[in-house]
Amino acid sequence: MKTTYLNIIYVIALFVAGMLMTMQAYSVRCIRHDDGISYLAATGHQGLYATSRPGSRWVQASQWQAFWTPDEFWCFSRISRDLAAFDIHPPLYFWLLHIWTSIHGVTLAAGPLLNIPFHLISCIAITVSCRMLGCSQLVAGGAGLLWLFAGTNLAVASEARQYSLLGAISALFILFLLRLLRRPTLPSALCLCLTSAAGMLTHYHFILLLAACGTLAAPQALIVGQWRTFLLVGISIAVAALLFIALHPNFYLSFPQQALQAAPFTWTEIPHRLGRVFLALMEQFIPHRLVHPFINFLSYYRLPVLTVALACSAASIYLIRRLRRRLSLRQIARFDSVPFVGGTACFVIIALLYVSCRNPRHAMGSKYLMLVTPLFFTALGQVITWMSRSREKWSFVAIVALLVSQTTYGFL
Repeated sequence: MKTTYLNIIYVIALFVAGMLMTMQAYSVRCIRHDDGISYLAATGHQGLYATSRPGSRWVQASQWQAFWTPDEFWCFSRISRDLAAFDIHPPLYFWLLHIWTSIHGVTLAAGPLLNIPFHLISCIAITVSCRMLGCSQLVAGGAGLLWLFAGTNLAVASEARQYSLLGAISALFILFLLRLLRRPTLPSALCLCLTSAAGMLTHYHFILLLAACGTLAAPQALIVGQWRTFLLVGISIAVAALLFIALHPNFYLSFPQQALQAAPFTWTEIPHRLGRVFLALMEQFIPHRLVHPFINFLSYYRLPVLTVALACSAASIYLIRRLRRRLSLRQIARFDSVPFVGGTACFVIIALLYVSCRNPRHAMGSKYLMLVTPLFFTALGQVITWMSRSREKWSFVAIVALLVSQTTYGFL
């Protein structure tokens, strides 16, 4: 298919996605609990609400409305302090929401409208990353669009929360990391540094992605003798950490709040939480009606499922050990493997934190995996490219079939 036609189709698909998310934003009719917290934080009133909200008496509606009415612009330090003292999230998204609501106003559509460019940026970044990894224009564009229309990703944009921004920063992070690994220049290092700092200021779990991808990329640079690349990656992440501390110095105050939200560990919770992890991963491609029966199965047959899970874990360890004997370190730790291996490692850590009850019971789903799904869909583009090397038409059929599947997802 000609490049011009592919570009036109790609732009049209982005426009359609933007229109769908815009319609979705203006169709919001009620404010959810977490969305309300976002608007409180963005208007700089989260601390005031926590300490001075009226209770046990009737008051005028204007007193409640004042909590999400902006009264001061550029109150970034107050937003940061309130989040550190009364919440468990870093402030970047709420800073951006503060600027946006000061322009647009605080409405039910404000947060969802802000998320639209984040989703489009994610799609474009995945496409560029795939092209950098040697995928054809069809496969690269298809991988980005598959992420955009995947499962409940579009639905995530309807929430006034930081997950859409997290997905965009994750996609940009892997793009700039791959760029730095191929061209170790100061501009590439600067882009990686700023993206890493933005990620840490968006969600604390971003540190897991930094650790997973950095641990994979830095040793590989040493193996092939690229000392400049090794130093630039390390310095970029170190400077990003310093930027994070400088912009959000009270971040450590959120950790006691996070510990209070963690549920006590119980063995009976493991089947349910394993099911939630499976559902969150599978709903990227499979409709809820097909995966929810699996969750009911897990809840009913707890002991057999736990036994099978342990057996699968033991088998996986055995296969990995066998694989290590056949592959050299150079083959495993290639730069091109960063999206899949780094994303998988980060996903496993997030899943372990959730299954071990370090995270609240509800904290697993598509939006909680926005940190790693851009990496998975970048890797999907690599897989399709690898499978279609002998037959070029196969990639076209695979992309079209997957896109049709994702498009019809919303009707099921």
